[in-house]
Amino acid sequence: MIKTKPTAASKPRPPAKTVKALPAPAKAKTKAKAAPKAEIAAEVARVAAMSPDEVVKASKANKAKARSVSKMTPAAMKAAVANLPPTKSSAAEIEARRKARMDAPPKPKPEPKPVEAKVPGEAKDTPRTHHEFTSANLVAWRDKLGISQREAAKALGIARQSYSNYEAGSVTIPKVVALACQALAKS
Repeated sequence: MIKTKPTAASKPRPPAKTVKALPAPAKAKTKAKAAPKAEIAAEVARVAAMSPDEVVKASKANKAKARSVSKMTPAAMKAAVANLPPTKSSAAEIEARRKARMDAPPKPKPEPKPVEAKVPGEAKDTPRTHHEFTSANLVAWRDKLGISQREAAKALGIARQSYSNYEAGSVTIPKVVALACQALAKS
C-alpha cells in the first residue's frame, strides 16, 4: 500500500482554542460597593460562551474604538470632556498658569564637577574603587607607561576600539579593566 502525504484539504483542523475571560477592568473608587461576585461570574460565563468568531469580532470592535479615541481632534476632545465635573480653577487661572510656564526662562543646568586626574598606584592614602577610575586616569596610566592605545589595548586584552571608547569617556570603564590597569602599573 502506498502512503501519500495528506493535503491541506484532508488535514484535520486543530480544535478551536478556548478563550479565557479577562478580569473585569478596575473601576474608579466610589462609595458604592464593587460588583458582586455573581455579576462578575455572569460576565465571565458570557465571554466564555462566545464563539471564536464572536471573540474576534468583539476584539476588532474594541480596537477600532481605541483607534478612534487616539485620533480625536481637539474639538472632539473638548466635547468628550464637556460632561466632566469642573476643576477648582477657573479657565482664566488655568490659562494664566499656562502662559507663565511658557514665558518662564529655562532652568539653568548644573555645572559638572571638575575631575581630577589620578594616576593608579600613586595615591596610597585612600582606598581605590573602580568608580574612581575615569578616562583621565586611563590616559594618565597609558602616558606613564609610554605606550600607544593599540599597545595598551593589547596589554589589557581588549579591542583597540573599546580602549579608545574608554579613553574618550563614551563608555564606562569596566571594573576588570580598571583592576588590570592598576596591576600593570605596579609591575
